[in-house]
Amino acid sequence: DPEERYASTRDLARDLTHLRDHVSEISAEPAPVMLARRLGWFGPAMMAGLLVAAALVIFAALHSRPSHPAQPLRFTVAIPPGTT
Repeated sequence: DPEERYASTRDLARDLTHLRDHVSEISAEPAPVMLARRLGWFGPAMMAGLLVAAALVIFAALHSRPSHPAQPLRFTVAIPPGTT
């Protein structure tokens, strides 16, 4: 909203300084505790999903190896006539 924008960077700097000086009054909770309360059950569910996805990727990588060793690829390059 254009009407809610700062008129100058000096006003913004003043508000940021005020916020920095009074941030301890805003929340007495440590950030991890506050984040855990905001996320509720979603945080642990998301972490479990990431762990399951990582396990599936590792499992697929370990079991997708070829059963026989790769054969070397051999080829020759003919040099132009008259060169050594």
